[in-house]
Amino acid sequence: MSYSVSTLLIRNLRDVFGENDPARRRAAIDEIYTEDCVFYDPSKGVYRGRDEIDRIAGAIKLLTLNSDISQLPSRGIGQWRAGPLGIRPPG
Repeated sequence: MSYSVSTLLIRNLRDVFGENDPARRRAAIDEIYTEDCVFYDPSKGVYRGRDEIDRIAGAIKLLTLNSDISQLPSRGIGQWRAGPLGIRPPG
C-alpha cells in the first residue's frame, strides 16, 4: 500500500511512537517500515531494523510527545520531542 509522506509521518508518530499496545504498534511498524529501516536519535545513536524500531518505540511511548510535521514537495520533516508523561515537552 502506498501512502503520502504526510500520512506516513503522522502514522509514525501516532501508530508507532504513540501506540501503547505492543501488538498494534508492531503491526504498524511492519506495515510502514521497510526491513532495512534506520531510526536516528541525535542523543543516543542509530537503531537499525524493525525489531530495534519496535524496542525504542516501546520505550519512548511512556513519554509525552510534542510534534511538528511538515511536508515538502518530495519529502517530509517530522520533528518531535519527548518528555515525562503528563508534562508537555518544550518546543
